[in-house]
Amino acid sequence: MSKEHNIQPLPPGLDAPEEGLIPLREYWEVILKRIWLVVLVTIAVFALVAAYTFQLPKKYEARASLIIDMANAQVLGSEVQPVVEFSKADFWNSSQFFQTQYRIIKSRSLATKVVERLGLADDLVFLGLDKVKDEELKERLKEADPVERLMSITEVEPARETRIVTIAITHTDPKLAAKLANEMADVYRQLNVERKMESTYGAYNWLTSQYKDVKEKLEASDKALYDFKVRNNILSTSLEDRQNIISQRLIELNRQLNEIRGERIRMGAEADLVRQMRRGDLTQAASERVISNPLVQQLKASLTKLRETEGELSERYLDDHPELIAVRSQLKTIEKELNREIATILKAHENRLAVTTRSETGLELELEKAKREAFEVNQKELEYSQLVREQKNNSRLYELVLRRLKETDLSRLLKDNNIRVLDKALVPESPVLPRVPLNLALGLVLGLVLGLGVAFLLEMLDNTVKSQEDVEGYLGITFLGMVPRMKFDSNPGAMGVNPDAGFDSELYVHYYPKSTLAECCRTVRTNILFMSPDNNLDRILITSAGPLEGKTTTAANIATAMSQSNTRILLVDTDMRRPRLHKVFKTHNKVGLSSLLLGEATYEEAIQKTDVPNLDMIACGPIPPNPAELMHTERFLEILRNFAARYDRVIFDSPPTIAVTDSMILSNLVDGVIFVVQGGRTSKDIVRRALNKLKAVNAPLLGAVLNNVDLDSRTYGQYYYRYYRQYGQYYETDADAIEMDASHDASDGAS
Repeated sequence: MSKEHNIQPLPPGLDAPEEGLIPLREYWEVILKRIWLVVLVTIAVFALVAAYTFQLPKKYEARASLIIDMANAQVLGSEVQPVVEFSKADFWNSSQFFQTQYRIIKSRSLATKVVERLGLADDLVFLGLDKVKDEELKERLKEADPVERLMSITEVEPARETRIVTIAITHTDPKLAAKLANEMADVYRQLNVERKMESTYGAYNWLTSQYKDVKEKLEASDKALYDFKVRNNILSTSLEDRQNIISQRLIELNRQLNEIRGERIRMGAEADLVRQMRRGDLTQAASERVISNPLVQQLKASLTKLRETEGELSERYLDDHPELIAVRSQLKTIEKELNREIATILKAHENRLAVTTRSETGLELELEKAKREAFEVNQKELEYSQLVREQKNNSRLYELVLRRLKETDLSRLLKDNNIRVLDKALVPESPVLPRVPLNLALGLVLGLVLGLGVAFLLEMLDNTVKSQEDVEGYLGITFLGMVPRMKFDSNPGAMGVNPDAGFDSELYVHYYPKSTLAECCRTVRTNILFMSPDNNLDRILITSAGPLEGKTTTAANIATAMSQSNTRILLVDTDMRRPRLHKVFKTHNKVGLSSLLLGEATYEEAIQKTDVPNLDMIACGPIPPNPAELMHTERFLEILRNFAARYDRVIFDSPPTIAVTDSMILSNLVDGVIFVVQGGRTSKDIVRRALNKLKAVNAPLLGAVLNNVDLDSRTYGQYYYRYYRQYGQYYETDADAIEMDASHDASDGAS
């Protein structure tokens, strides 16, 4: 008996707002819904924070400012270097230097000095034990750590881009805070001087001991060098000068030896020439010494002349001629004299050659002696160089140690400090803690955040169906509309109602036709018509997941809304376990649907008129023991066909889906099923289970109606209120016309 339906989407204009606005609107609606919870949590947290803040002890902060220079003033000039040089003036070194100074100020050693100087270990005010009872005081004093307490209340605050640093002390006693800050600054300056003096004294003592050792080494090296010079006879001249002298001697001896050796060779050659001349023609002497001798030249000239004369006479005379004999006698006499003169020359030449030879030998001996002397000097040079180098090194080291010792002595006497006090700490007049405005502001913000968190947590834990998004998004069915919670006007006459008339809430639409609820019901009616404009929904089943969700009220009001458009409506109570329609319309339940099924009554007897025009109803009748079995009969189908023939539309009020199977049986006998969900009460899981049961039997689900919605509640906000106020009224006239046309078409088809 099921029909195919062309279910259409909602008409334009009834869509949800733009998706981009939904999250923000949803968040805002959650906040508005639980605004009082947010306010209460905010007030509670704010009150707790305020109470805690005002019971905290007041703390005062004293601040002392220092200037930290990276180097001391150069009182002794730039040539005198200090023993302790802090750092080079570059970025990384300066950063490390200042960070080191900050750590020193916060160090335990500096805090210990301050505690000892001020006797803070027994200061009950400093330790915060001035209000402790005597029986607990001793035990607390044993557990107290004054050094750690001082470190905990001390803060070091460097000023950016400067060499200024502030020591801040926070304490409940303002005078003690100022005293501690000034003492911290003084002890820090004193420790800085002591550290430098300790280094300076250490360096001075070390340099003093080194000075004695270096001086002894210098004296020893001087004596060793002196003894070496004495042994080697180089006191008047240095070894280098002596080497130069020997070198010059060697050069000169070599020159003389070469010269005399050449002279000896030349003289030996001349001697050979003279000897040859004695053995040969005396007139052919080639020796320079013989030629240059005047006597030899004279004798040679005479000898030559006599030989010419002998030649002339031998041509004219015989050998025994007296003149020839006289000439030849003269020749012999001159030759003897010439040989004797040449012999004399040769002898003298040989003597000179012998002298030259002896001179050569002497020069050779002298040269060898000079070479030996040079070798000995070169051998001594290595030892001499070592002694000189050692003496120079000791001398330089001695001068360095002596100069540094004098500089250190001056630095020891000059107790300068690179740390200066810029501003001493003054006694603070106003406390810095607790920060009342900040704490209260934080308490307010924390309370607001916590309140919002609780609100959103509760919203996340809320598993009920509350909105169109839940119906369409989570349940996956069409949203037909929303039925707001009923509110009775204090002036019913303004709504067109008789003030003396009494009525139930199920007939609210009838008695309050201009109310928002009536407009919403008409909107549901209009949406149903728009969903299937081509097919008449003659039989509509209204059910819910569980009891007390308002399905009977919704069925009565929707039936009323449909009847107001001149459509004949029959409202049938099919809840044969807990029937209520006869109570709604103040009729009897003696005869009804069960009577028709059992054939105990006619249609005219079962159908009852109501006060609502165009709306009739059939009560349940006597409750049968087996309602589900009755609906499976052919008689029930016949009754449904009779209803359809008599009325334009039949609406069935069925029992809950989860509880019994009646609604699932009826869903296959109708043209559409409307599922009623009570907003903010029905669980999503229960609704889904009920819908799954209906889908399992292929029920023609039209959609869901969100019932009993409080439009004034922050849960739904002003959006839905405006939506149903505006669009409900907008579609009122057009929907009536559409339904009237649909009714006339159905009547024509039935006739």
